[in-house]
Amino acid sequence: PVLIGFVIPLGQLVRLRTSSGATPFDARLMLAGLNSAGIGAVAACIAVLLTLLLLFAARTWPGRLTRGLTAVTRLGYTIPGTVVAVALMGLLADLDHGLNAAWNSLRPNAGWAPGLLLSGSLFALLLGYQTRFLALPLGVIQGGYDKLPKNTDRAARTLGSRPLPVLVRLHLPALRFAALSAGVLVFVDVIKELPVTLGMRPANFDTLAARAYRLASDERLAEAAGPSLVIVLIGTVPVWFIHTMLRSALLTGRSPRTSEGAEA
Repeated sequence: PVLIGFVIPLGQLVRLRTSSGATPFDARLMLAGLNSAGIGAVAACIAVLLTLLLLFAARTWPGRLTRGLTAVTRLGYTIPGTVVAVALMGLLADLDHGLNAAWNSLRPNAGWAPGLLLSGSLFALLLGYQTRFLALPLGVIQGGYDKLPKNTDRAARTLGSRPLPVLVRLHLPALRFAALSAGVLVFVDVIKELPVTLGMRPANFDTLAARAYRLASDERLAEAAGPSLVIVLIGTVPVWFIHTMLRSALLTGRSPRTSEGAEA
């Protein structure tokens, strides 16, 4: 499977890129790579933070509301990216029209309007990524939480600690491996996500996946191999780093509970 699914396609991409005689990394490719890495890092940080807050709320205040939010969050990964993009863009466009109408009624002679404040900015793209991929860190960090006994929370509350200090001083250090692993998963999926990116990206914001798709659609396969190779590179390096770090933690015996939960 590794040979057929990874080594041979990777070799084909390298052959296409080298045989074309094109510059290995041109300006457009580098800009698309920076855009992809930047939006992927921001989306991963937001997803991990939201997941930590949601799971902490479900752990501290269990009830129908927190259970319902957790269940709804898991549904995003099952919905096709095209459906997510169309639904969210329709909603954000309606909100933009409402904001512009309200602004014009309040300031009719201002000579300026908010415009596509939500649907035409990176906010829309980040919202689409969170809707699509928030289930990924939810499963990983939940595995880390399952390894953390609830008696530690009760002991901290008995000693007078409030909920927020419990999260910052007790949960975050214990979940650092799980949170980092979850962030890498979201980052890698965002880098290679295409339907949400095509449907929700702002104008003139090019990513590696969008550029590779556009070039391949024009039958410019040799040029499309460039961004495809960069996607593989950007996605492989953090996964290798996390694997090495977790393996080292398991071998040295540091934080075995959290490491096992993160690896699961």
